Amino acid sequence: MVRLVRAVLIYAFGVEAVFAVVLAARWLPEFGWPRALWVSAFHTISAFNNAGFDIMGDFRSMSAYVDDPVVNLCISTLFILGGIGFSVVLNLWELRERRLSTHSRLALLVTGWLIGVGVLVIGLLEWANTLAPLSGTESSLVPTSPR
Repeated sequence: MVRLVRAVLIYAFGVEAVFAVVLAARWLPEFGWPRALWVSAFHTISAFNNAGFDIMGDFRSMSAYVDDPVVNLCISTLFILGGIGFSVVLNLWELRERRLSTHSRLALLVTGWLIGVGVLVIGLLEWANTLAPLSGTESSLVPTSPR
């Protein structure tokens, strides 16, 4: 039991630490070190736990970063890594030693299906609304100009 808890904590804190560093580096020019570390740590933990809290103020959340691939890919990846669960990640890690369990196959299949269908449905429904002011590359998270 102790090894399992240790592995879960290492996974959770390890993933969160890596993405907190990436986001802190992204937000450093904008906020400076203390605030960049706080904002990145908060959003990393929030995204990994699928919480979605807003600390940016004025109910704008992450809307200022709609065309920022670093922020969008980090937050999206954290949602997925936190959402699929530790048992699936552990099963993938140990894949060399054995096959994927039924649970892992089902979790990965449904996750992929939900992401694919979600992207397609949101893209179709929002193409003329939220995505209309964005160019094709901006709506696909590819930066059009250097930051």
